[in-house]
Amino acid sequence: MVYDVLDLFWTFFSASVVVVISSVGIMLLIKMVLGAVVQEPVRQN
Repeated sequence: MVYDVLDLFWTFFSASVVVVISSVGIMLLIKMVLGAVVQEPVRQN
């Protein structure tokens, strides 16, 4: 029974870590894209 609880906790923990890493990666990607979009007109001027 203890093993089942640990297994469930580990699965939940791994899923949480994956979700956090994914959201951080997506945020960085959006920031990079927005930064590029904002900087383009500045370079043209």
